[in-house]
Amino acid sequence: AGLRRRPAGTRRFDDHPRPPTFGRRPPKKTHRSAKTSQACQALGRSRGGLSTKILATVTDENTVIALALAPGQTHDTPLLPSALAATRKRVPVIHELVGDKGFDSDDLRRACLRRGIMPQLASRSNRDDADLATYPDAYCTRNRIERFFAKLKQFRRIATRYDKLKTTFTGLLQLACGWIRFRHRNTIKR
Repeated sequence: AGLRRRPAGTRRFDDHPRPPTFGRRPPKKTHRSAKTSQACQALGRSRGGLSTKILATVTDENTVIALALAPGQTHDTPLLPSALAATRKRVPVIHELVGDKGFDSDDLRRACLRRGIMPQLASRSNRDDADLATYPDAYCTRNRIERFFAKLKQFRRIATRYDKLKTTFTGLLQLACGWIRFRHRNTIKR
């Protein structure tokens, strides 16, 4: 009869962990959850997958004043007060705010009027107030922002967002906006 040997490592008492050698310390929390990390980097789920919402205030189709980024599933309206504050830092006097139906809310209209800005926002179809009519000439200038985004989407890296980090994407976004402005300034005939 031979001696019965145990495989290596079976005599350890791994099921009874010991305290750390340098004292008991709580473990450092270094990881965020996936949802928190994505929200911090302005990545969010929408119908097409991961996306980022870009909110821009512009003077014309070539000049951007302020940019704001948010995860793709968020609504535009909560982003506007911070974008207006950033715009007021660069342009102290704003006469009117032109936006589409997505920005139509009573709180937003009141916030604009408190700041001395005339809101030219298209009314939603379910709004009953007839006194909130917009001026068609002012609202027709809304295509400037659409033309700006059409020029911005010509940059493939902006249109598809290859970057994970919000700071990298914001830097490339500002670079693309500067390039649009530079291209426009060089094509003006003097």
